Amino acid sequence: MKQDEPKLLRIGKAAHELGLHPFTVRKWIKQGKIQAIWVGQEARVPRSEIERLVGKTDGRLIVLYGRVSGQGQKDDLATQLARLQAWAQVERAGQPTVVLSDIGSGLSPSRRQFQRLLKLVREDQVTEIVVTYPDRLTRFGQEYLQVLFDSFGVTLTVLDPKEDQTAEQELTDDLLALIASFSGRLYGMRSHKQKELLKCAQAVSLWDRLDEFGTRTNVYAYKQVEEMIGPPTAHGHRQWRCEAEQAGRILRGQAERKKQFLLILPLLEQGMIQPKTETKRAGKKSAKIKQALTTLRDAQSDGGNAVELQSLIEQSCNFYLTNGCFPDTYEEMQAVPVLKAGILPYAGDDGPQMGQTYRLSLDLEGKKLTLALRTPDELGTWARTWREKTIQMALPEVVVARVKEGKMLAPSLREIIEPEGTRYAVLDFIVEVAAEAQAAWEEMHTVLGFDWGVRTLMTASVVESSGQQVGRPFFLDTGPFDGRQARTRRQIDLLKAKVSKLEAQRDRFPADDPRRKASMEQLPVLRREIGRCWRKYEARNEDLAHLAANVLLVLATAFGCELIAGESLKSMKSQGRGKGMRGKWRNWRNNSQIRGELWRVLRYKCFLAGMRLEWQQPRHTSHTCPRCGKSAHTSTSPEHRSKVNDWGAWLCCSNPACNWNGSRDYAASLNIARLGVAMIRHTQTTGRVVHPSITHPSVKPVSYIGTWAALRLPPLASRGHLIASGRIYQNRRRMPLASSHGEECGVPFGA
Repeated sequence: MKQDEPKLLRIGKAAHELGLHPFTVRKWIKQGKIQAIWVGQEARVPRSEIERLVGKTDGRLIVLYGRVSGQGQKDDLATQLARLQAWAQVERAGQPTVVLSDIGSGLSPSRRQFQRLLKLVREDQVTEIVVTYPDRLTRFGQEYLQVLFDSFGVTLTVLDPKEDQTAEQELTDDLLALIASFSGRLYGMRSHKQKELLKCAQAVSLWDRLDEFGTRTNVYAYKQVEEMIGPPTAHGHRQWRCEAEQAGRILRGQAERKKQFLLILPLLEQGMIQPKTETKRAGKKSAKIKQALTTLRDAQSDGGNAVELQSLIEQSCNFYLTNGCFPDTYEEMQAVPVLKAGILPYAGDDGPQMGQTYRLSLDLEGKKLTLALRTPDELGTWARTWREKTIQMALPEVVVARVKEGKMLAPSLREIIEPEGTRYAVLDFIVEVAAEAQAAWEEMHTVLGFDWGVRTLMTASVVESSGQQVGRPFFLDTGPFDGRQARTRRQIDLLKAKVSKLEAQRDRFPADDPRRKASMEQLPVLRREIGRCWRKYEARNEDLAHLAANVLLVLATAFGCELIAGESLKSMKSQGRGKGMRGKWRNWRNNSQIRGELWRVLRYKCFLAGMRLEWQQPRHTSHTCPRCGKSAHTSTSPEHRSKVNDWGAWLCCSNPACNWNGSRDYAASLNIARLGVAMIRHTQTTGRVVHPSITHPSVKPVSYIGTWAALRLPPLASRGHLIASGRIYQNRRRMPLASSHGEECGVPFGA
């Protein structure tokens, strides 16, 4: 085996082992009596120097370790230990040895002798560990142990190392080991039941048939899985169908992702990789990746898959950085997906009344439900009396309302694991409700166009099919929201730094040292606080998406719009324009991932409301005058119109006959509304839906209706009465908007 680097001791530790004062050790280093290695500005003494000066070779131990999984394998354990001792007598004659052995799972961290071995390593009493096979120490995570051994100068010797395996073979072995160990612990199965469990583990073989999931042969995913493998006999058939439903959904999603990988495969080139230099490590070239994405853009796509395509390209580049080449197949790059938290959809069962995995009854008047779930007991027995163990829960008002409106489908049971380790289950209700019918293209006359902004979250404008702008623009600013999110994110970073510091203080002492107690008591508190901050952070992000969607729907309904037009998600990111924590949050808020969440929520709400939502091509919409259609430049502010700034907030028309100027986001929203009007005209004429660019001749300029200039929303009274009164009125109404948590948040409309 490769010789490990000698362990380096600090001056104080070296002086203690030599029986000298630290000043004497430093003096000897300067005189050359001790050969030291400099780490930065600090001298470290190799252990070999200590042994040379004290006149010994290495008094540390050689540990011979053996392990088997069950009591029925004691003969195998004895054979292992005998072989290890015979090897030590020949290869390590005269050196002190210790024999340790365990009977237990290779994934169990509580093995007594294994813990003793780790303690000896941490106390620097071990020079070499010898095992017969690589999996005797652990069945999974060998790399972490190797890092620990290397840090203490410990050599790991394997008498029978495995032959070279492919990545797929190693992954399959790891998965089988994980499934066998964890399932055995969960259900308390004996060794003769493990054979049935391993049959279930063969479901991993479905990964080789991933292409078949690209074509859906049935609405239910479990039926497609059942066509390929049979159910196990460990538990009921309906339970298996629910598990197969989730597995089939995952494989269907991976099959769709593989189709997208085939699109980016011809674009992968070495130019996307930044080679390693003396001053910089190897990395990815963002410019090349963006160029490849631009080449790949589909003219008839809303850009929702742009994030997925970029993720695939970056994953391929990461594969190159690790292996020195791009992957030839999707399976070569993507590991077999394994759920980190449990999800059990009950779509494969026989319904809430006759189900064999769950029973459920609703009392809508009393606003409660009665639920029974089939689960194994602590011994792994699937009892027949599970229906008698019922749970009663209160139903929220929103669930009761939805169930009364529509039809309840099969629920799903999923697990949530908090960062500090807390685990709990959530029952998701899925209700099918009727959606409003969308207006026909022939009946459309008004378009609401919106643009994602950098300084404001969103800007919206309304344009009629005749080319007239209706009302004033609407700017949705997040206000103090950015600051709150920035402070929360800063708090998370500070807490993480404290956790890292406490973990380092804890690890300085042995496992049974009482000085670890202070750090151990503070760590759970900090981890719970980190989890709380993350939940707050994510809840605000979800509320932001719902707020933006609700505002757009309110505006579209108030102005009688039949179409909402928004810029495609393929628009540029805002990286590099923010400084500090708030700037970083705004950069993240405006990238395609958060826009994808906003678009997903808006599309869902528009579908329920019967509002048509269409994406538009955003190219040049922020640099085109909406009044004359000519190109325009942007500047920092109206006072700096003579100085061009590509990312300025103020737009100025370059046409001398027009000279229109205004907010850049306002102009972009008008241009996107113009694109929506052009789409309506083209569809009404040809019957085909197309997404024109801003430079297409069919996109006409927009004019302004001055009589509505003072109104944010349509007037409650007649327009003539408001104008004739000699005063300018504005609508100031407070409208309740439902957030993602069922609460109401008031949003003032007006000046």
